[in-house]
Amino acid sequence: MRHVLVVDHQPQLCTLVRHTLERTGKYRVSCAGTGEQALPVLDRDRPNLVVLDILMPGMPGIELAAHATERSIPIIATTDERDIDERLSRLGWSYLAKPFRLERLLDECAATIAETQENLRIVNASLARLLATTGDVKDMVAKLHALRAHVGATLEASRRLRH
Repeated sequence: MRHVLVVDHQPQLCTLVRHTLERTGKYRVSCAGTGEQALPVLDRDRPNLVVLDILMPGMPGIELAAHATERSIPIIATTDERDIDERLSRLGWSYLAKPFRLERLLDECAATIAETQENLRIVNASLARLLATTGDVKDMVAKLHALRAHVGATLEASRRLRH
């Protein structure tokens, strides 16, 4: 039985993914709401796969992805941000755009575990390029969060102006 760690700040999504994967009888699933909660699980109860939200409060998903791949654990990134979705696609990362079909989740989990070495190669190479061009991951993620907050504030101001 394969162990999958699901990391998402939306508890309902974690529960849905857990039930979907466990129903197959092929997976044992652990859930964490933050990267900080997930980090000790990588060592204490090493998963075969991490399914993680790439943009979470606290430790960013990209940082958790780096920790997982350092331990040779493949990842599937999830996001509901279209621009991040497109970037993950261009990088070649295994990812699911939210909302995703449960059949696609099952297919992606099976394929990513089967292709662990290729997944790790792709993620590690893109993280190395990212670090080479942006420096510290935490700085880059902080900039992404600041940009996301700015865009959110701009959209909210725009909505208020329309009403």
